[in-house]
Amino acid sequence: MKFKNYSENVSKVLQEARFKALENMVNIANDRGCSLFLIAGDLFESASDTNKNT
Repeated sequence: MKFKNYSENVSKVLQEARFKALENMVNIANDRGCSLFLIAGDLFESASDTNKNT
């Protein structure tokens, strides 16, 4: 989601928060020695929504 219904500033904050939330989940899984990390669903609407380096 690009959060198109929000102002550009709010949209950017929400997009960055999504990446931070994912990073936090991965860190928690690593700290707990998780051997499997499953995301049941889409993180992004399309590949064009993300930076390819990310």
